Amino acid sequence: MELMQFLINNRANRARMEKVISNYVEAVAQLGNPAQVDLFGDAPATREALWQKAVDPATTEAQETRHALATASLPARRMS
Repeated sequence: MELMQFLINNRANRARMEKVISNYVEAVAQLGNPAQVDLFGDAPATREALWQKAVDPATTEAQETRHALATASLPARRMS
């Protein structure tokens, strides 16, 4: 339900939708294999918790900062 509301509210803001969906996919990828047992016995994050984390503006800004820093650290390419 929250996903649909987000899509409706941001239908004209493609960049925001891309950032949030990218955050969500990254959060899911960081969870790893769900068949593996957590060493500390922590319960895995729920879909709703992952979505809330992805939509959070602080998460979006952090991702932008990481990408900007990664891009800035790339060596300049010379054209031959």
